[in-house]
Amino acid sequence: PYLYTKRQIELNYTIPPLMVVPKISLHSDRAETESLFYIRTLAERLEKGYSKESGPLSICITSAQDGEGKSWIAYYLSRYFAKNGKRTILLILDPVPNHALPLNEIPSKSIDLYLHGKSTIKEVIKEGQPSIIQLKTFEPNMKEL
Repeated sequence: PYLYTKRQIELNYTIPPLMVVPKISLHSDRAETESLFYIRTLAERLEKGYSKESGPLSICITSAQDGEGKSWIAYYLSRYFAKNGKRTILLILDPVPNHALPLNEIPSKSIDLYLHGKSTIKEVIKEGQPSIIQLKTFEPNMKEL
């Protein structure tokens, strides 16, 4: 079943959602403007509820369907925080290549190489704003993740 409202999500999960981003038509002239509005709104809500005493902030963006913009939202949300002076790292754990992200910002080596002792941590992090770590291959028994 699809969940479309914040209330539907609250009834099905124990963690309350901070925001539900409505479906935006990519064919609309306002798609980019609308998308960035929701990114900024989400970032502002996160900043409002965050305090330095609570420690690092971890954000999970999820959906059951492919192609709904999870990586896009995660990328631009992490860029927002990085550009505003926050130490930010984007961890991409989707082994399917994502064409929504700029290819020049994707690390050349996958985190699984580091986890198996075949690479250094510096080789799997693409430094930038945000810094990015990506999983490029997926093994069903990767307990390390």
